[in-house]
Amino acid sequence: MSPHRLNPLRLLPRRRRWKPALRIAWHLGGARRSGLDASALNVVRHDLEAHAAAWAADPGGRAAARTELLDSVDREFLNDALLALEPAEREAVRKRIPELPHSDAELRRRLEADRVRLAVLRRWSGLFYGDRARGDWFDTYRRAAEMRRESLGRDLERLAGTPVHIAQHHRDAAIRGLNTALRLRLLQAPAGVRIGVRRRRRRPRWLGGAPRDRS
Repeated sequence: MSPHRLNPLRLLPRRRRWKPALRIAWHLGGARRSGLDASALNVVRHDLEAHAAAWAADPGGRAAARTELLDSVDREFLNDALLALEPAEREAVRKRIPELPHSDAELRRRLEADRVRLAVLRRWSGLFYGDRARGDWFDTYRRAAEMRRESLGRDLERLAGTPVHIAQHHRDAAIRGLNTALRLRLLQAPAGVRIGVRRRRRRPRWLGGAPRDRS
């Protein structure tokens, strides 16, 4: 039996389930163990409450929550790549993208807040929708994001006006296209299922297969 079927919150009516699920996710997501002060934590919590309430009332809420999780991963890696730039490049990028934090300290605070928000939202999605499993669509996207970290850094360097070799330019454009296709596929992936793992069929006992463990 899958873990989300054992979740006692699923015994509650849907309209009453999202708030206790968020309280549990807030605790399990490690929000209070973060380096954020009380004011920053309140901002993150109110934002999550507003989104969770809206998604819970929307028949398409699970897809919206997934999209937000994917976007959150992109923001995390973007801010991380921005911090990895040289100071002059970072300032050049900020001039091109005015909505970015205007100081490195503010950028680090936003990165920490986004990581807390992401961890809690991931937990909440698992508790409310049963949409969380090891090696699932989310973990697949995080691994892909890690693999394109260098490409993302070069995208920021281009914004800063740093020359990039034409071969890398074409390669990075192909990576962006693959990432867009991956997102579309992962949004359609079933909930609570590992990606790329097939369940092994048991051999019948008369063929020498092991008896099923009923413990």
